[in-house]
Amino acid sequence: MKNLVLFDKSFSVKKTEVYHLSMQVDNNSFSYCILDIARKKYLAFKYYNFPEKQSNYTISDTVKGLIKNDKFLSQKYKTVGFLYHTRKATIIPTEFYDQKNLKKYFDFNHILDESEAINSEKFINIEAYNVFALPSYLMTILLNSFPNVKFSHHSTPYIESFIRQHQKTPLAIGVHKHANSLDLVVSEGKKLKLFNSFAYRTDNDFIYYILYALNHLGIDNQSVTLHLSGEIDLKSPLILELNTYVKELRLNQHTPYALTFKEVPAHTIINLLNLY
Repeated sequence: MKNLVLFDKSFSVKKTEVYHLSMQVDNNSFSYCILDIARKKYLAFKYYNFPEKQSNYTISDTVKGLIKNDKFLSQKYKTVGFLYHTRKATIIPTEFYDQKNLKKYFDFNHILDESEAINSEKFINIEAYNVFALPSYLMTILLNSFPNVKFSHHSTPYIESFIRQHQKTPLAIGVHKHANSLDLVVSEGKKLKLFNSFAYRTDNDFIYYILYALNHLGIDNQSVTLHLSGEIDLKSPLILELNTYVKELRLNQHTPYALTFKEVPAHTIINLLNLY
């Protein structure tokens, strides 16, 4: 996605204290949108491509500079959410969750970098917690700028919105495509059957991981509909090839709030739009 600056004509910088601010960052970009809570309508969207890929050590200063130089990020907002993209996350069922054991849960699947801190958040519509890592300095910067900020892992709004959308569906499968990784979610009604993230390098890798996961669950790939979101182009060779392996492909554009900007398809920023 190219750099974008979009504002609805009804946006007022004098009313930000009744707006919600959602921000999202990964190693390649920073974006945010502003929601008019009362009208349930997004009034602003900004997207910044980083000149070069960021690390845990550089991303904090980069975000700090963006916040400092953006007049709309120096305002006060009623609520603030921050979405961090990382594959360092583990979902723990509520019955096994204990705040004292966060490090233990995290270490089971990941290595904590010295620049990171462990966070956790409870899912709203499933009985589980998401335990994930964030750069410590980035957290400090955001808390200094937005004392009321709530930190979230990128998978949390994705999983919650997907299950909410498909709660009456016996089996639903979603794929969210990032630049170098994909998220796969499988739900059965209101139950989360599977969530996993896979790093991929080639188109063949992308398709392989999806088919492998479905096969592991005993799901016939030729009988399913995949709900796609993220960096998806339905006319790309990758998606055209993927379509030969499944029954149907659909774009996941579900959000309870109005997005009137035609320049940015909802499916490309679905996690950000569902953060509130």
